[in-house]
Amino acid sequence: MPAWGHYSAVNFLNRGFQDDQVQATAKATLKKMGPVQGEMEVRLLGDLSALRKGDANVCTFANLPRSYGRDPRVLEYLQESLDSADKEVRIQAVTALCGLGEPAPVLKMDADPSPEVRARLCAALGWNREQSGAEVLQRLLSDPYPEVANEAKIALRRLGRLERAQPGQRANKDRPESVWSRLLGEISRVRLAEPEVAVEVPDSMVEACWLGEPGASEEHIEAAEHRLGVRLPPSYRQFLAEANGYRELSVFIYRLFGTTEIDWFRTLNPDWIEAYQIGEDSSPEEHLRDPLDTVRFRTAYLSSCLQISDVGDSAVVLLNPEVVTQKGEWEAWFFANWLPGAERYRSFREYMERELKRAHEFSRLKE
Repeated sequence: MPAWGHYSAVNFLNRGFQDDQVQATAKATLKKMGPVQGEMEVRLLGDLSALRKGDANVCTFANLPRSYGRDPRVLEYLQESLDSADKEVRIQAVTALCGLGEPAPVLKMDADPSPEVRARLCAALGWNREQSGAEVLQRLLSDPYPEVANEAKIALRRLGRLERAQPGQRANKDRPESVWSRLLGEISRVRLAEPEVAVEVPDSMVEACWLGEPGASEEHIEAAEHRLGVRLPPSYRQFLAEANGYRELSVFIYRLFGTTEIDWFRTLNPDWIEAYQIGEDSSPEEHLRDPLDTVRFRTAYLSSCLQISDVGDSAVVLLNPEVVTQKGEWEAWFFANWLPGAERYRSFREYMERELKRAHEFSRLKE
């Protein structure tokens, strides 16, 4: 880190580390870095002036801790923001102060009128391993809003103050075993071995060792097809019948949608599509020439793609009906704005098999 620039170092340190000792060391390092100077100080003063005048956007606010760290002027502004009339500003301030190792001012936010703010308080205290917040979290276990109480429970488990649910055997044993039950069951087993995954999902999923929602009926799948005006590809239909939605698929994809949520990428994320419509596009022939090429792909196909996951770590899973196999399978994409392009697979099943392999690789890296 000594060779890093100030911004890179602060950006790295200002996050939640799973190891308590690493987390404490990161916060201590942030404290040692002190105020920004020179050109960065000029930028900071400009940002703070614009924010106080209302001339800056939420991006400027969110970037304060990641850009300038624990500069006293940043901490002062963030503490002022805890009293903002805008709940989104209060949420950002809670997140930033906890990330900078300054939890004391945010503990009063357990009485905030917004459940979203109280939920973020719980999440920030847990993610940053702030033991000083344990008493507040214990109180919020009884919050009348379920999302707040759930975040408090997750946070207390991260702090080691509540026992975690233990993975058991898969429920639904009465269902016939299939290719999809085996594949999804193995992904569930590997992912739930990660402590951070086990605290994020409902206890019932941990105890059943199964990250899928109950399977969709044929009527529900057909209703989705009628709404979208297409026949879904075979392997994806089989997945939905086994699990009508799936949690914590990977470190990049947090949730696969169920039948009522899947929709066209152009409907859910039109701005994302527009951002890729620059320069000369690949032709359909070039797109097909090398499916393993993640750089060159036909961006015009983004408007045709079906989005079947939430936006996780700036990443999403898409199905492309413009490229179809003889068996009716649509091309599946793992698409992220931090990739040079798109990872493409011949079918949804092939993509999920790759995610299982990736889960095993990630697990081995942590051993």
